[in-house]
Amino acid sequence: MHVCVQKSPLNLLLIERLERNSKINRERSIIRVELILSIVSQIIITATIAVLSYYYKRMSKKLCEQEKVKDGVVAILQDRIFLAGSALISKGEVSLKELKNLENLYSVYHSLGGNSTGTEIFNRVKNLKINMNKKEEI
Repeated sequence: MHVCVQKSPLNLLLIERLERNSKINRERSIIRVELILSIVSQIIITATIAVLSYYYKRMSKKLCEQEKVKDGVVAILQDRIFLAGSALISKGEVSLKELKNLENLYSVYHSLGGNSTGTEIFNRVKNLKINMNKKEEI
């Protein structure tokens, strides 16, 4: 059984309004979804920037601390090179073991960017007479 609806002007007007309201509701839904997506993306971007900023500050602090430790190590090495080198220069000779020990200190000192003071002392010690009379392990 098929029911036939008459297309009266009133029915046509109601159908037109229903279709228009349906279209308006769909457009409103789309606008709401776009607004929610925009807000969520802004929150995500803000949170990401905050996290990156935190880690950047943390890494900067660690790098600064690491640089200070490196400077401290260079200062200690320079002091050791100066003390050992001065004693050897005063003695006027160096054993192979003493030269190797000073060379090890100087190698690290130089690789960390030590200045020419350590280099000058090390070069003076290298030019000293090597005492071969001492029996020692290298």
